[in-house]
Amino acid sequence: MKLTKSPSILVLPALLLAICWTLSDCNDGEQPGGTGPEESEVVARALPDMTVAIVGDSVVGPIFERQWAASHDSKITIVDVNPEEFIAGDFELAEQVDVIIYPPAMIGELVSRRRIEEVPGRIWSDTEHVNNRELLRHSRRTLVTFKKSVFAVPLGSPVASLMYRQDVLDAIDAGIPQSWEEFDRVVSKLVDAQTIRGEGGQDLPTDVQLPLAEGRAAQMLLVRVAPYVRARGQTSTIFDRDTMDPLIESEPFVRALSELKTIIRDVQPDEIRSAEEVFLNIVSGQSAMAICWPSAAFPQDDIDALDSIGITRIPGSPDYFNPRDGWLERPGDDSPHVDVIGFDGLVASLWSDSPNALAAHELLRWLPAKMNSVKACPPSVNSGPFRASHLGNPQQWTGKAVSSAAAQQYADTLRACNEASVSFIFPRIPGRMEYLNALNEAVLSCLKGDVEPEEALKNAADKWREITNSRGPAVQSQALKNSQGI
Repeated sequence: MKLTKSPSILVLPALLLAICWTLSDCNDGEQPGGTGPEESEVVARALPDMTVAIVGDSVVGPIFERQWAASHDSKITIVDVNPEEFIAGDFELAEQVDVIIYPPAMIGELVSRRRIEEVPGRIWSDTEHVNNRELLRHSRRTLVTFKKSVFAVPLGSPVASLMYRQDVLDAIDAGIPQSWEEFDRVVSKLVDAQTIRGEGGQDLPTDVQLPLAEGRAAQMLLVRVAPYVRARGQTSTIFDRDTMDPLIESEPFVRALSELKTIIRDVQPDEIRSAEEVFLNIVSGQSAMAICWPSAAFPQDDIDALDSIGITRIPGSPDYFNPRDGWLERPGDDSPHVDVIGFDGLVASLWSDSPNALAAHELLRWLPAKMNSVKACPPSVNSGPFRASHLGNPQQWTGKAVSSAAAQQYADTLRACNEASVSFIFPRIPGRMEYLNALNEAVLSCLKGDVEPEEALKNAADKWREITNSRGPAVQSQALKNSQGI
């Protein structure tokens, strides 16, 4: 059964033996949603069992499954989907599914293949469950929209942050770095100091760690380069928007990779750590600074929270690069910080070939509800706070290895990220993972000392051109504009 454009569902109390769905069209006026028939239609039938496919997350499914069974007379069956196999299989599913939960980075691929449906305005404007006005900005707009339309409901996304030891910074007489230049100066002080002791005479860590495993090397380069290439009104950051020519060979990328290589030297195999390892190392007292993010999903039961740990936004830059005019000073009222979003996270969409389309609408609006999300999402490493109310209890999302004060700092970081007028997201276009894999390979080859930054980025750019040509520059250019809502 093919999903209709925008039916509206009204679920009567569970004691009744039937459920009446009223189909109507509604839009909240803030975000676009699907449209539906002008005349109301009533369909009476029992709520059927449904199937939910979950891509790359084994945690949220069983929790949602139990919660749904406890509040409904039907059940949902969870189907785990391997991300690599899903991509290799052209984003098709062997099973009949009703709703899919997946990383927000895949939304462009799924829309372009018509695998998912636009979220009906009636669901998006639902105030009881979705309550989109309480969603943080990127969860309400950036991560769930494509072609100016809403194609998903959010289920959370973490944000890369700077975690630091305040006692270490005090010991070397350094402030919390607000720019990459300040960050590099702190790193130099830590390297030069070799040994640092606290007020009680104890040795303090000097190591600075970044996650480089699991494809994170490309992400770390983009975290570094984001404030160099993003400013208000500047949208061509990774590709030229009209020609799809890659911009990763340009001056700001070479500068960012050169700086990255300088601060971590020639990386050794045991220094290629996961995000989890980087987080656990700093909260357990083994490093002085780290680029990572806290998560209650990281194993931390045997770690006591350090009061010296702080969390803040990723360093920024007071200047940025304009392809036409070169390096420019950022206007005084603009923040130097540019947050990178969308690398991790979960969203949910209506599968276009759902055999239970009307019932799937009810499930979709139920998933992001506050009561459901605070139970199912914090245990997942892929999720993060996505409602304003979630920021009221941030330690539920960070875990107990982060003090309540530091957890509040993370909440403040997320709030600032979502209030900022400028952010960075890697284009959600077909072949996204191919582009990122090529960039990741190039960054790692440079950080290991195999090639210089210019050559590494040229190699990646050449591979990017091959990927673009194989899919068609015009097709990719339009997809890029769609991903930017143009």
